[in-house]
Amino acid sequence: MDDERPAAPKRWDPDRNETETERLDRNWASLLQELRVAQTGVTLLTGFLLTLPFTDGFEEIDNVMRVV
Repeated sequence: MDDERPAAPKRWDPDRNETETERLDRNWASLLQELRVAQTGVTLLTGFLLTLPFTDGFEEIDNVMRVV
């Protein structure tokens, strides 16, 4: 009987000792983490921008500043 074993997974980068699938998983996790950070920043910025029309001095500024 022949012993047919699957071939060992091909290493993408020998220095890191990871397969291509492991590299893709690592990159995907990194992208998700960056998205989480960006989402938090956008949420905070939106919250600050939504409070501007309710401040006392908002009625006194001109149209140019309102657009900015």
